[in-house]
Amino acid sequence: MSSAVPPPDLTDGIVRLRPWSDGDLGCVEAARTDARIPEGTTVPVQFTRPEGEAFIRRQHARTSDGEGWSLAIADAASNEAVGCAVLLLRPQPGVAGVGFWLVPAARGSGVASRAVALLAAWGLEAAGLHRVEAWVEPDNAASVAVLRRCGFRHEGRLRSFLTMPSRRVDALVFSRLRGDDGGLDWPPWAREPVVIVEPDPSWPGRAATLQVDLAARLATDLDGPIEHVGSTAVPGLPAKPVIDLLAPVRSLQVVAAAEVALADAGWHLVPPDLDDRPWRRLFVLPDRARRVAHLHLVEAAHPKAQEEVRFRDLLRARPDLACIYAEVKRFAASTYQHDREAYTAAKAGVIRTLLDTTAEPDGGTP
Repeated sequence: MSSAVPPPDLTDGIVRLRPWSDGDLGCVEAARTDARIPEGTTVPVQFTRPEGEAFIRRQHARTSDGEGWSLAIADAASNEAVGCAVLLLRPQPGVAGVGFWLVPAARGSGVASRAVALLAAWGLEAAGLHRVEAWVEPDNAASVAVLRRCGFRHEGRLRSFLTMPSRRVDALVFSRLRGDDGGLDWPPWAREPVVIVEPDPSWPGRAATLQVDLAARLATDLDGPIEHVGSTAVPGLPAKPVIDLLAPVRSLQVVAAAEVALADAGWHLVPPDLDDRPWRRLFVLPDRARRVAHLHLVEAAHPKAQEEVRFRDLLRARPDLACIYAEVKRFAASTYQHDREAYTAAKAGVIRTLLDTTAEPDGGTP
């Protein structure tokens, strides 16, 4: 395999992947404002016109030097460059690594997923690749979400694998093979955007109805009552209009039986490798193009089970903290409307801080 195939010009009508041009210097300059981009790529840390032009020449040279292909991610309508996507050949025949970045202003709108889907499909079809893989830092939730949406499968973790200018880091390995599902043909509810709405007084009643039905279906597997958790369980708190329920079970070994018991009620099990939270199993109840409810199966003794309930109770007891959390949710939703994993990651630190700062010495909540 070589990069004798010339760089393509690809579009899905919204995103365009094309060769770099000197008119893309603004994109290069904007990219260096996110410190992680220059750290992991050849984007210049300090932008000057000569440095920007040198970056663009390097992208063209990747093909002529046999390294692979580097393309500008552009808006299909305006042709304005907003990021970069690369396929770089590995030593193994027929294998390439995919990499991508977006300028901060272009994030949260699904552009990266469209670009990676286009480039991976082209590489596996037109360029003759058999495997496209990606190496991602474990804390890069946004990039992990992009790869999962594009049909990449998580294969494992390489310790101290990636070399940065001042550090070494682990890498999560993802891959997509020729013939794998491309991911973007998921059902509409799986690609539903993050939307925060004002509190709905019907949420507790709807949750109670689901709790009764689920308790009957899962009776032999439960190790405690099904809890209404998440933001819809906190009076007055804005939320995604999705009821979150937590079912404590004796063991996650009951999931196969639970999937059978829940199937005729319309619940869908999210594959564990896509959910990437080994401590739970997630079921989604959709209504056409949107989610109605989530069911989290968690072992009753697992700390996460208690933590979900404790955070709900904290917000119920402290309206001041609920207001802070509401603002965090609104900001995260506006920033990551089309990226649920990044939205969740953006809230995680605040949740941890609120739980830690309000915990009593014995682990309880005041």
